[in-house]
Amino acid sequence: ICDQIVLINAGKKLLDGSVAKVKNDFKENLWKLSYTGNISNLDENLFKIFSQKDDELILQLHTDTTTNQVLAYLIQQQVNITGFTEILPSLNDIFIHLVENTGTVTRSFSK
Repeated sequence: ICDQIVLINAGKKLLDGSVAKVKNDFKENLWKLSYTGNISNLDENLFKIFSQKDDELILQLHTDTTTNQVLAYLIQQQVNITGFTEILPSLNDIFIHLVENTGTVTRSFSK
């Protein structure tokens, strides 16, 4: 709906910028891996398994790990990958994160 956003809490600007930049600044290096078949005994040197459900894993890549390294490792392990997507936080999640401990009434405005 908008390209630029300003988040305000208790009359103070928390952040502003493009929606893409704000989401990128608050991402947590989470990736959704969809697959078919069985996955077992994955070595977590490149990532941590954040959650697992049915044929889907949420992976949190270690800081120095690239997506290419993860995909190459999974292919080597003969994982049949059907999807690999970065998970970015919602603007609501970012806003809550920024004001969660302020104890003040919060409002957000976008321009």
